[in-house]
Amino acid sequence: MDATATLPAGTGRLPRVALLGADAVSLVGNSLTGLAIPWFVLETTGSAARTGLVAFAGLVPTVLAAFFGGALVDRLGFKRTSVAADLASGLSVAAIPLLAHTAGLAFWHLVALTFLGALLDAPEGTARGGLLPDLAAAAAVPLERANAAS
Repeated sequence: MDATATLPAGTGRLPRVALLGADAVSLVGNSLTGLAIPWFVLETTGSAARTGLVAFAGLVPTVLAAFFGGALVDRLGFKRTSVAADLASGLSVAAIPLLAHTAGLAFWHLVALTFLGALLDAPEGTARGGLLPDLAAAAAVPLERANAAS
């Protein structure tokens, strides 16, 4: 189901602005996570090899998901994939400090959570980008202008 099925034409710019805001928050979060987790490993272990391994665990799933994530977006839909992927990524990243300060965080836990956190980043971005044309049409904004803002 596309966004125009739930938004009447001329709805306003709020849905488009909300999408752009969600996109900005997600991109900033992903960028900071990509920096903070390897830094956390370096500070806590002092091992450059482990830092590199965690950074690698954050990049490989993004590349793999770029190839296979389109099928997920097709099956679940744009909005559902975007929301579910952001929630899953956020929960996996939030589990890192939670485990580190409570039950303990083994290195393999950190690698697995980093992998899971990055696994849905590509499908999530694809899904969010797929929402833009319908939201631009509902807001009566030219697609070129909506793309330029994103």
